[in-house]
Amino acid sequence: MSGRTVQFWGPPDAERLICRDFDEAVDEILDYMHLDYMHPTPISELPDTIDVVGYAPIEISINELYDPLNEIIDRLYEQYGDPAGEYVPAKTEKMQAARDQFLNVVRAEYQKQCWACEEITRVAVNVREWIEQHRPDWIKEGEVSE
Repeated sequence: MSGRTVQFWGPPDAERLICRDFDEAVDEILDYMHLDYMHPTPISELPDTIDVVGYAPIEISINELYDPLNEIIDRLYEQYGDPAGEYVPAKTEKMQAARDQFLNVVRAEYQKQCWACEEITRVAVNVREWIEQHRPDWIKEGEVSE
């Protein structure tokens, strides 16, 4: 696993992530596979293993962000710049430092609310063992571990 912390657990290619606990995610995945209230799938017909994926919000890169300083300079130039176009004001070090600080604050605050996630780890779960430990009520009488 990378140095990042798993925020959600779920199936591979999950569209919605709601499980914050590993076993809760395994239970949700197997519950979906096993429970058809009218005709539950026998445990023996479930796959031997399933993959459970740990997800974390995508880390936003400052390089991917829009540069507001260029737009501000362009608008200021249009409003107050040299009408002959011979003098174009440069971005100063203070302007660039202020832009960088602004973008870093926006990125850090937005990162806390980031919805998009990516896989950071994957765990293969032995289905029968997990069911025996966590959902023994699913095992019908006579259907025991081999």
